[in-house]
Amino acid sequence: EAGFAPAQHMLATLLETGRHLRGSQAEATAWYLRAAEQGMVDAQLSAATQYYLGRGVKQDFAQAARWYERAADGGDVGAQYLIASMYHRGLGVTQDLRAALGWYTAAARQGDEVARVQARLLADRIARERDF
Repeated sequence: EAGFAPAQHMLATLLETGRHLRGSQAEATAWYLRAAEQGMVDAQLSAATQYYLGRGVKQDFAQAARWYERAADGGDVGAQYLIASMYHRGLGVTQDLRAALGWYTAAARQGDEVARVQARLLADRIARERDF
């Protein structure tokens, strides 16, 4: 409650899993959000996942995208891939193939091989569409 983000994230994880505490997805989400709002990348990723799956909150792809993008900005390779996929499909965000390509490329630069393949395929698609 004093605002220490790592402790908030750990409490949320314990609440989410029910380990050592009575589990509560709603409480876990609230604590993830408190830590996420302070800029903790792991908490941003966790908050995004809660929204994506509808755990402890109503499923909300726009909020999931918001938090995945913040975690992606913070350098999380998994979040970079996930937000790329959301832009690619237009899930929770307006479809934007160039934004998707940018995020796939960011993840690929960190060694994500699937992102590398997706970036290549998407770059080819964008080039083909531009030629028409």
